[in-house]
Amino acid sequence: MSTPSYYEALGVNRDATQEEIKKGYRKMALKYHPDKAGTNEEAAAKFELVAKAYDTLSNENTRKIYDQYGERGLEMMKQMGDITIIQEALLKANQYLIGLGVVTALLIVFHSFLVVRIDGKTLWPYFTVFIPLFIIDIMALVYVARDIAAGKDDQDPESLSEEEKKTIAAVKRMILVFFFLATAFQILLCLQLDGVTTMSWWIVFIPWFVIEAALLVQKFLMTVTQCMEPVYDTEPQEGLEPVPRNLTVLEIILVTFSNFYFYAVRLTQIVLIILKLNGMASDWRLVFFPSWILGFLMALRLVFDTLRVKYAKTVKPENTGKVIFDWIVFVIWAILFYTFMALLVSRLTNENGSPTAGVIFIPIFIILALLQCCFSCCLPCMLQGAKMEFENQMSMAPDEVQPEDEMIIAIDKRIEESAVPSSSLQTIQASR
Repeated sequence: MSTPSYYEALGVNRDATQEEIKKGYRKMALKYHPDKAGTNEEAAAKFELVAKAYDTLSNENTRKIYDQYGERGLEMMKQMGDITIIQEALLKANQYLIGLGVVTALLIVFHSFLVVRIDGKTLWPYFTVFIPLFIIDIMALVYVARDIAAGKDDQDPESLSEEEKKTIAAVKRMILVFFFLATAFQILLCLQLDGVTTMSWWIVFIPWFVIEAALLVQKFLMTVTQCMEPVYDTEPQEGLEPVPRNLTVLEIILVTFSNFYFYAVRLTQIVLIILKLNGMASDWRLVFFPSWILGFLMALRLVFDTLRVKYAKTVKPENTGKVIFDWIVFVIWAILFYTFMALLVSRLTNENGSPTAGVIFIPIFIILALLQCCFSCCLPCMLQGAKMEFENQMSMAPDEVQPEDEMIIAIDKRIEESAVPSSSLQTIQASR
């Protein structure tokens, strides 16, 4: 005879409220209580089942797991801990991928609009061309504002101090301000490009420079923190206290260079472009000089990282893998970026309007297409695979778990004998 479900044990429906579950427990517990049923083993087993059912269904998290995966899911929950955290993480990752896919699609539409506008295929005002970017701005503003209003934290609120909570809230508000400034910059840019205003380009870029100033402060504080933190030349050995040391002058220079070189190049490039747009007599090749040396500086940083890993006293496999991955990404980026730059400079210096904007933006469309493929196909498939594996583990019987899987389960999270309240267990044991 099959074991009745927890709802059947309490005599309630699957959509029962917590009050109905409590009443069902009281009724069934009174019916099968040892004081009333005596030493009958069948009644004692039913009383134990009633207690276990109430423990499960009176808790929203365990009830949700039971409704979805049954008793096997509860057993896996005891091994893995709170699996609702895993479920929420998978759901949140899926939501992020959907959002990123939408953003990438809007960026593709924006660059398509920009191409046809630059090539003269249409005479749309730039406010129309920038509509996809405005949609992205609105989505970002709504998301961040709702997150702030809800007071959500990515980490467990109980594990955060009041100071950490205030810091997280301040960072979220700063991000919201950044999005407002980015939107203001886009509006000023459209007004200038459409000829609605004839203001100086320095005024147009004021919101951009405010963002850059905030990022400069953030980078400075981060660099100071990194330079003051002690480092360890070797991994801690069992039974030995690791010996920390301060960074050397050369290491401080390398940290500062890694944190500021891209910022300095970007800011210099923006200033030169503004000067050119305001009438500075200079060739576009010289205007884009910071972009030409950017690749050299990035390669130099990668060389430093490679040498540091090669001559380190203890080299972790993940460090070597990261350096190789960084080199691969850099080579791909350099090919696409400098192809775009060469085509752009050629267009700006040629009076015949060649190459067309459609050709110039080919590297950008390649990058956006790759990102769209990742966000809409590759990563969702990997996430679905992880979800299926998780569900398979949840539906697996305890005796089906492989030995290597059992080895990674924490001792304090092994399956216990029952989930009966301690008071009920004491009553059952006393009756036996």
